[in-house]
Amino acid sequence: MTTRRFPFFLALIIGLAGMLTACGGGASGTERPAPEPRYELIVTTKDWSGWLPQDAPQPGPQTARLTVRPQASLTVSTVSGPLTLTIAEVREDSVVIESDTPLAAQSTSGSEWSVGDQTRRWEIREGGEIRAITPTLDGGTELRMTLEPLADGGQR
Repeated sequence: MTTRRFPFFLALIIGLAGMLTACGGGASGTERPAPEPRYELIVTTKDWSGWLPQDAPQPGPQTARLTVRPQASLTVSTVSGPLTLTIAEVREDSVVIESDTPLAAQSTSGSEWSVGDQTRRWEIREGGEIRAITPTLDGGTELRMTLEPLADGGQR
């Protein structure tokens, strides 16, 4: 009698294990593929100095591009040293960017810099622009960040 039950229980255990694997019982069965990137972050930096005579040429702008994916990062040079920008979140209609160093925001009027108002986290929408500077008064780097659709429509 025990000889007949053993193959039944063995078949039952193997069958249940196969069902769990096929049904995605593990964490990998519930993961969704990462969405195709739709945006490109364009960062333009321009160094400036209050120590140069007004008619002296300032250094020219530098532009870097980053295909927007969660946790993708880009390091740019500033007068204060390297600055790393990381894509913290990719939302339906915007992207959240974090910097490893606080930056001063441009005032809402766009004519002044608010050196006392510093942040490490920025949200930008498609076609939008963020302007910020390294928080110094006598020289620094101005950053202009824009979010544009990928030229190939996200087919990278």
